[in-house]
Amino acid sequence: MSEEELRTEIRAMREDVAEAKADQKETRTDIKEMRSEMAQFRLLLEAAYVKKREFEEYKKEQRDSRRWWATFAVLASGTVSTILTLLWRYFTGGGKAG
Repeated sequence: MSEEELRTEIRAMREDVAEAKADQKETRTDIKEMRSEMAQFRLLLEAAYVKKREFEEYKKEQRDSRRWWATFAVLASGTVSTILTLLWRYFTGGGKAG
């Protein structure tokens, strides 16, 4: 091999190394961007989980509230019915034929 061929070969190797370094830099940049996107995705997932958990808690509170009001309505109507029945019996003589 002549000296000129060696220089050409060395120049080609240097260009290959420079290309490899540029590719490596691009790859590192891509990896950083992917990590950043993954971090944002994790935050979105956590936020979605919190929203889902909050919604589940809200549904449970609403269900418990409806149960409480339904129980209250049943007890109130039963109490009113009992009072009306007692008043009816009191004023009509106990339901006896008179």
